[in-house]
Amino acid sequence: MTSKIVVNNIEPDSGISSVTFTSNITGEDSTQNISGINSVTATDVIVTNVSASSSVTAATFYGSGANLTGIDATSIKDSSGNVKIQGNNSGATVTGVITAVGGNSTEGAFLKGTAVGVGTTTNAGLVAGVGTAAGTLTFNTTVGLQCYMGDSVGWKNVASFVTASGGSKSTAAGKTIHTFTSSGAFTLTEGAPTCDILIVGGGGAGGQDVSGGGGAGGMVEGTITLPGPGTYPVTVGDGGSNASTGGDTPAPGGNSSWAVPVGTITGLGGGRGVGNPHFAGSSTSGGSSGGGYPTTGTATQPGANPGISGITNYGNAGGNWQGPKGGGGGGAGGAGGGSPGLGGIGRASSISGTSVTYAGGGDGADQPNSIGGPGQGGNPGGGGYNSGSPGPQSHRNGAPGTGGGGAAGYGSWSSGGNGGPGIVIISY
Repeated sequence: MTSKIVVNNIEPDSGISSVTFTSNITGEDSTQNISGINSVTATDVIVTNVSASSSVTAATFYGSGANLTGIDATSIKDSSGNVKIQGNNSGATVTGVITAVGGNSTEGAFLKGTAVGVGTTTNAGLVAGVGTAAGTLTFNTTVGLQCYMGDSVGWKNVASFVTASGGSKSTAAGKTIHTFTSSGAFTLTEGAPTCDILIVGGGGAGGQDVSGGGGAGGMVEGTITLPGPGTYPVTVGDGGSNASTGGDTPAPGGNSSWAVPVGTITGLGGGRGVGNPHFAGSSTSGGSSGGGYPTTGTATQPGANPGISGITNYGNAGGNWQGPKGGGGGGAGGAGGGSPGLGGIGRASSISGTSVTYAGGGDGADQPNSIGGPGQGGNPGGGGYNSGSPGPQSHRNGAPGTGGGGAAGYGSWSSGGNGGPGIVIISY
């Protein structure tokens, strides 16, 4: 049998300021109250009503607490009582800096009234996986500010701390692009970028009269990392000049190159085309060789740049002369043809931000100049095409900035086309 004491009121005696209970205090009705005592300490308190002037300290409270006051649930304060986060009707106001720290304390992101920090990582950190959600931002200490553009695109630069000059400067797809159509220098004043490169030598000239087309300049693609600031010379090869009068010798193309600490990376000039019988002889070797009589030369670009890693060389042989049709010059994407003497196809690159086909071989001669057509210049890749009346024809020239070979001439000592000048493009 249990016992209890029921009282209507507990009032303080003089000198009593607190009461301590070791068991529950349960009010029987609303008339029962505890008044005039500054504090009550109990193991468990079941609260029915506590006046605004009362204070209750307990290990556990029972009840809704609907009538409790003095609790500010809209703010978060620091140890000194200063409000740092204040809730309001539109959201919340933060005073100070919000810092989000992951496993590495140096990578913390933050929000300030005048700045936003996204945290830092490295190239190795990106590979390990900073985040795969499109729109993720990070500061790469090797490159600069980058944004994840989705799995099909990957990380792209938003802002780079690389500072460089030289050539024609542009931007595309988050990269900075330096395009050289004439010789100069890539001058790096800040940063150590990993650069995508395209180097194409000048195209060879087409042969005179019944002859072969000029070979395309050799083509180099790849990736090179620069160690830091410096001046890195760039050479752009000229296209070979044609044979303008009877008996002249068409010229091969000039070499294009970029001199970097690991070595000079070279796109070799294309070989010239030759004719028969007015200018008999072998076509010359080159990045891609010219077409000619009785045999063609060797494509030398595949063996160029020994010992330099991270790059790939492209070049092919020209086609044989098979009178009365001349062989086509070789291209970066394929060899020149024999009969008909179509120039070898070029190779497409999007390093400039747009897909462009470079280094196509020039067409060989074909009686009566029927090879090619108005749409073929630049397809198969910059090489000139053989079509039209005897005599010098502009459409026989290799396209500028592609390293395309010049097309051959046919009839009445008709001149072949000039080779197209080469190009060097650096992107980071």
